[in-house]
Amino acid sequence: MLVRQMWNDPRLKKICDIETNEPPYGIAVLSRFRTKVGPERLARVVDQAVEVLVANRRIKGEAVAL
Repeated sequence: MLVRQMWNDPRLKKICDIETNEPPYGIAVLSRFRTKVGPERLARVVDQAVEVLVANRRIKGEAVAL
């Protein structure tokens, strides 16, 4: 679903640091990343990203769904 959304939503491509003229990441790239990183490290990365977003007042941090 994320890959499909990246084809249609330029804001999502920007968040993922993909140029507007570049194709989005493929499903294999995303699943390999999750496997290589592991669930614990991925959770830490997400937690740190949310902390930065809250500190910079980009989100309120009341609820975040991934």
